[in-house]
Order: sequence, then C-alpha cells, then structure tokens
Amino acid sequence: MATLTGQGRTGVPVSGTPTDSPFRPRVFRLVLDCPTTAQSWTTAWWHDLVSVLFGAWLAVGLFVDGWAHNALRGLETFFTPWHALLYSGFLACAVWYLGLTVRARVAHRIPSIGAIPVGYGWGVAGVFIFGAGGLGDMTWHLYFGIEQGIDALFSPTHILLAIGLITILAAPLRAAWRGPSPRAGHTIRSFLPVILSMTLTVAVIAFFFMYLWTPLRPYHIVKSIYFSRFANGSDVRASYITSGVTGMLVMTAVMIGGVLWLLPRWRPPFGTVTIVFSLVATLMSGIGAFEQAYLIWPQALAGLCGDIAIRQFDPTPARPVMFRVFAASLALVLWIGVLGTDAVYRGLGWSPEVIGGSVVWATLTALGIAMLMTMGPVSGAVDPSTLPSPVEPGTG
Repeated sequence: MATLTGQGRTGVPVSGTPTDSPFRPRVFRLVLDCPTTAQSWTTAWWHDLVSVLFGAWLAVGLFVDGWAHNALRGLETFFTPWHALLYSGFLACAVWYLGLTVRARVAHRIPSIGAIPVGYGWGVAGVFIFGAGGLGDMTWHLYFGIEQGIDALFSPTHILLAIGLITILAAPLRAAWRGPSPRAGHTIRSFLPVILSMTLTVAVIAFFFMYLWTPLRPYHIVKSIYFSRFANGSDVRASYITSGVTGMLVMTAVMIGGVLWLLPRWRPPFGTVTIVFSLVATLMSGIGAFEQAYLIWPQALAGLCGDIAIRQFDPTPARPVMFRVFAASLALVLWIGVLGTDAVYRGLGWSPEVIGGSVVWATLTALGIAMLMTMGPVSGAVDPSTLPSPVEPGTG
C-alpha cells in the first residue's frame, strides 16, 4: 500500500481495510473511516496536491464572491465574474475527481464503486451535491432575486453549496487519514496536501459563520448596528457583547477544533498550525476588504505557539491531560492576542469583567472539545442481557 512520504505515495490498487492509527476514537472512525471494497486504490501525493490546488481555486472563488456581496451592494444577477471564478473552480474539481475515478476503471480495471480513490467517496458525492446546489441557486436567484447581507448565508441552496464544498475540500485529508502514512516524521512538503485540505475546510466553515466571526465584528461596527435598532443603551451594550462573545466561542470551536482533529492521527510538522491560522485569518479578513488585517498577526502568532507546543510536548488523545492542556492554552493565547490587539488598534469597549470572562469561556470551550475527544469507553458497564427481567406489579 502506498505511503504519504513526499512523492512516495504511488497511487496503486490495494485490498482490505485502512491501516489503524495509534489512537482512533469512535467519532473519528465514524467520520473518516469507511471499509474499503475488495479492490480499492490510494491516491499518490501529487494527486492529493492537485486536488487541494483545485480546491483552493474553488475556495478563493467563494471568498471573492463573499467580498463582492459585502462590498458591492445591489447585485441583481447570477451571472457575475465572482460566480464565474467560483463555478470554474468547481468545474476543475469535478473534472479532476471524476477523472481519477474513470482512470482507475480504465487503467486498473477496478470495477464499480471501488474505482473511487480511498477517502474520496464523500468528495465525489460532494461534486454532485455542489452541482445540485448550484442549479438550485441559479433557479432561486432567477425567481426570488439576489439575497442581500446576512440573508445569503441562510439561503437553503447556499447551505447545500456549503455541504458540497466541505466534502470536496476535505477529500485529500480523508485520503491521507485512511492511508498508512506514519504518525510522525513529516515535512511541510510531504504534509502539504493535509495542511491545505484542513485549512480550506476550516476556512469554508468560517465563511458560513462570518456573521459570528469576532474579528469581522469589532466593537465599533456592532455598536453602530445595534444603536440603529434599540433606543435603550443597556440593550445596545448587551447586544454587542452577546454577539462578540458568541462569535469567540464559535471561532474557538472551528479554529482550534480543526487543529485538534489532526492530532489523533499525526504529529504535524512544525509550521502546520501557523499556516492554518494565518491562511484562515487572511481569507476571513479579505471578506471585509482587509479592514481588520491587523488581527491576522495575533492569530498567526497563536499558531506559532501551537507549533512550538506540538514539537515540545506532542499532545495526543493518548495523553489526555497534555491534550487538554494544549487545547485550553492555545485558546488562551489566541484570544489574549486578538482582543489585546483589537483594543490597541480600535478600542474594544468591553469592561474588564467581560474581557476576562469571555476569554475564560473560550478557553473552557476548547477544553470541552478536547475532553470529548479523549473520552474512552465506559468502564464497568453492565450488559442489559444479564439483568433480571422486571416483575410486573401484582404478579410476584
């Protein structure tokens, strides 16, 4: 079976089931592991690299389209340059994913569904999901017009597009997860498809929660929005604090959850977390025309701290205490940096109690995710079949 070491993955037919990783909780087996068919094949390193490059084309198209909807009010047509960039990226992904499958059927005579590369099943399904969402979106726009503002993020057809996007972009990650790649010893080059696949997946999830993404909702913007809707100053203050803190919790779950997801399977090479945090921060800042670009560097710095911690302490779910401390510490560093930088540049407008409490809640959110990921099987559970049958009242 091929391995993920530089270009050493050969892309050949294999049989059986994927190799087990050192630690695979049930949640990871459900989401990332599926039995292979009697004859399946794994992609080579360069296959996955091409997949993420086409995926980057698709993701950049999404973010440019998001920028256009925010910056260019009054768009009233489906046929825009931004949609052209988005859907051309999708077409490239579709041709590539389906081409890999067809090539396997012809070159290796792999029958039926086994021709889909290992880990790419949901990616191929995502091609059809995204295609259906695109047709539905065009029909929706023709009949109901173009959504404006936050409404676009709740459009049913856009949510369908989001599902398709995530499954397409996560395919190289799933392929590497299910392959026999070693847990440690990777370089940035050999691990690049995994890094970019995770980055793009996290970025797309962040995109569809942009209305709760704290760096895009700084104090002075949220304040002006709510002043126009509430006459009572206390309502205004409570509203922008609620919006900001909720966004912190969502951002913590998405950003740090994505990093934690890698650790049961690999010890990522130094620089992985920095790349993920930096690229996601850059893409999200681009939606707002980089007005909050000054918040990119504290997120990159938090990623660097995460890389140092991984190199020094190797946090894995097999070492639950270290894993949980890593998650909580990463959230703490992230939010001290982001809130501190925002306060220096623009003025946060929160009381010390709100600032301190929001950082604590974000840290507890990361800790809670890590605890869920390190929950082992219940010990001492009683088999229900060994329990005596209940006695009906009046019969015994």
